[in-house]
Amino acid sequence: MRQRILTRSTVILAAGLLSFISLFLTSGISLAVDTTEYDGVSQGSVDTRPAEVLPEDFPPYSQIVDDSDLDRFSGPGWATRSTNPDGYGGSYHVADGASLPARFTVEIPATDVYTVYAWWSTSVENSAAASFGIDSTTGVQWTQVNQQQDSGMWVRLGSYEMAAGDRYVQVQSGGRVVADAVAVVRGTVAAPPEDGTIDLAGGKGTGRDIVKVARTHIGTPYGHKRCRKGVQEDCSCHTKLVMKRFGWRLPDDPAKQWKYGKSVARSDLRPGDLVFFKEGNSRVITHVGIYSGNGDLVHASAWKKYRRVVEKPMQYIDGYVGARRLNPR
Repeated sequence: MRQRILTRSTVILAAGLLSFISLFLTSGISLAVDTTEYDGVSQGSVDTRPAEVLPEDFPPYSQIVDDSDLDRFSGPGWATRSTNPDGYGGSYHVADGASLPARFTVEIPATDVYTVYAWWSTSVENSAAASFGIDSTTGVQWTQVNQQQDSGMWVRLGSYEMAAGDRYVQVQSGGRVVADAVAVVRGTVAAPPEDGTIDLAGGKGTGRDIVKVARTHIGTPYGHKRCRKGVQEDCSCHTKLVMKRFGWRLPDDPAKQWKYGKSVARSDLRPGDLVFFKEGNSRVITHVGIYSGNGDLVHASAWKKYRRVVEKPMQYIDGYVGARRLNPR
C-alpha cells in the first residue's frame, strides 16, 4: 500500500495549492496559509523519505474561554442567545446588526505554538464564511469557517505561534455570525479539551462522537507493523480502532474499508465521515482518515515531519477519491 511519491503528483499538488491561494487573493479575502507545515509532498501514507520528527516538549497547557466569562469576552452590540442545544455552556452571542468584532481574551503562558479551536451553535441562518482572527507573533492571522456546519463541537482553526501574555481571538461581525467559545492548546499536535462524554448506550453514536474518539489517538506514532492504540497506528489501523467503538469491524486496509458505509459527496462531508485518497498516481486507495470539520482530517500521517496521528488540513493530501459515511450502530 505504501508507494513513493512521483514528481507528477507533487507538481499537481503544488499547482492546486497555488490555485487555492490565488482564489482568496483575487476575492479580496486575506487568509493565513500555513506554509511551515507543507513542503509539496502529500501528507498521507506514501512519504518514504527519512523522518524529521522532533518531539514536542511543550508543557501541557490548555484554556477555554466561554462567552459567559465577562472578564475575558466582549461583544459590543452582539445579542445574547441561549436557546440552541448546540451552544457551549448554555449561551452564545450573535452579531445581528453588530458593527464591532467580538473578542475572546486568552492567557498565553509562554511564547510557543498553540492550536486554536472554536465552538459555535448551528443555524441555517449562520454565515457560511465567518472570519476568526488569531493574535499571533506575526500579526492577526485570519481564517474562515462555515458556521452552517460542524456545530456543537470543537473545530480546529489552526496552529499559530503566540506571544506570552493576554492575546485574543476575535470574531468579525457581518451577517449572522456566532461567538460562543474558543480553546487554545499548547503544541501543533494537540487535541482540544474534553467536550463531554460519549454515550454509546445501545451501540449508538454521532459523527461528533466519532471525532471525539479519533482525537484520543492524536500523537500516537505512525507504523504498520502492528496495530495497537497508543503504541503504533497507520491510517487504516487508526480508523479501524475508532470505528470498532461504534460496532464496526473494519479490515486493516484502506482499499477494503472503502467498501463499507454509503458514499458521501465532498460538498456534504460531515464530522465522522471516512475520507479516502489515492496518492502518487496510485491505482488503489492508499490513505484514509476521519473528517473532523472545517476541511480538517484526523489521520495517521507518514509525512516525515509528523509520523504520528494528527489533525491537519486534508488539502495537503493529494488524490482525493471520495468519502463514506458509516452510520454508527
